[in-house]
Amino acid sequence: MLTLSQYGVTLKRLTIEDIEEVRLWRNEHFIQNKMLFTDEITPEMQNKWFNSINNKLNYYFIIIDERGKRVGLINSKNVSIEKNVGEGGIFISDVDVWYTPTPVIASMILINFSILLLKSFDRSIVRMLKSNKSAIEYNKRLGYSKLSEDEETIVMELTKKSYLTAIQPYSDILDRLHPDGKELVYTGTVSQNNLDEINNMLK
Repeated sequence: MLTLSQYGVTLKRLTIEDIEEVRLWRNEHFIQNKMLFTDEITPEMQNKWFNSINNKLNYYFIIIDERGKRVGLINSKNVSIEKNVGEGGIFISDVDVWYTPTPVIASMILINFSILLLKSFDRSIVRMLKSNKSAIEYNKRLGYSKLSEDEETIVMELTKKSYLTAIQPYSDILDRLHPDGKELVYTGTVSQNNLDEINNMLK
């Protein structure tokens, strides 16, 4: 299992034992209505989905906050080594966490790992409903900018340069608040569900 930690927040890679909890989160109206796919998700659909993403090209993580509480899901999916890109996404299931630093820290952890640490990535994209104004503004604060759009959706792109510029104020504050936890820590075991580069780091 791959685990990433920084600034008191931990990302634990999704396992089959987690997926029913995630399904219940995902079916909450306040999450469901912000998604591109808005149908109710059944246990059978959830199992099929997990089987399709449990591989080296998709990385879904349970977000665990400073209190040790599981509060949401974050991902880098549809990874393309040829294009050096993955597609990001996040939702927070605990409304009490929405306006805390935890969502931003979770995003920073995954981006710090994928874009800053790994050589396989140099950018990230996100795809969302144009009506989801809060998500668009959230991603702008991380350094994403519009790449394309259609009538309903917008695609935004993050590069290493735009991320480092946008995130510096957050990093400065978090480094001061978490002097003993400011370094990104990754742990785990070699797995066929990891990219070769990640497995080499875990050996």
